[in-house]
Amino acid sequence: MNFAKCRKRAGYTQETAAAALSVATVTYGNWERGTNSPSLAQAMEVADLFDCSLDELTGRSAPNDPEIDAIASAYMSCNQTGKTMMSAYAKFATEHFPS
Repeated sequence: MNFAKCRKRAGYTQETAAAALSVATVTYGNWERGTNSPSLAQAMEVADLFDCSLDELTGRSAPNDPEIDAIASAYMSCNQTGKTMMSAYAKFATEHFPS
């Protein structure tokens, strides 16, 4: 798990992260140590708070694809409006142009 790495990069302490996520500090600390796990919804909130992907948060390696890396990089550099627009386009493209 890369909770601590993502948290520190985002500038949070365990206490401020826990407060922002509305969980007890001990609960967040357990997630970070891997002694307990957040629900999927909670993990998504953590990733959003730390501005990282779930793959990065959990230490999962993504496939090595330069095109995907470029798209992911562009997505991560967008503000919330840009992310919403990119997500909407991706949904449109997959619905209208299936592979």
